[in-house]
Parts: sequence; structure tokens; C-alpha cells
Amino acid sequence: MKFHGNQGSSVCGQAYFEKESLWDIRDYTYAGWQLYYADHTDGLLKGCEIHAEDGRLVIGKGMLKFHDFIYLMMEEERWIINRRTGGRC
Repeated sequence: MKFHGNQGSSVCGQAYFEKESLWDIRDYTYAGWQLYYADHTDGLLKGCEIHAEDGRLVIGKGMLKFHDFIYLMMEEERWIINRRTGGRC
């Protein structure tokens, strides 16, 4: 990680990182998850609590793997189920 400037700079006594360094941290962390779960099959990895509520299928925040790619669900998803076809509306 690079600090902005030669020895690391500060604003009001606080050190700060370059934008690119923060992106590197983000990407490195995500690559770590890809390696950690490489041997797992497709499916739910962490979280993703599933339940029905008011005629809707609710899937909570979490991580899932599909076709060797890890997806992060940062928000709860709510799907209305079509009772005639059993599919999502």
C-alpha cells in the first residue's frame, strides 16, 4: 500500500491513502475469497437466510457462488412468487 507522498502525508494529523491503493485492498480481499471458496460447489456460501414473508420469497444478505463466480448480496432481496406458475413475477 502506498501512502500519498514519499513518507506518507497527512491532513489534520491523519494519514490518507491514494484512491488506487484502496482499490487494490478491495480487489485483493475479493481475490482472497475467490481462492478460499475455489473448491466449493455452486450454492450459498455465507448468510443468505431464506424465508417466505407475505407471499414473497426473501433472501437475506450474504455470499453465493454460481458458475465459479462469487456474488455478494449486500441487501436483502424480495421476490413475489407467481402462484399459478411457481415462477418469479
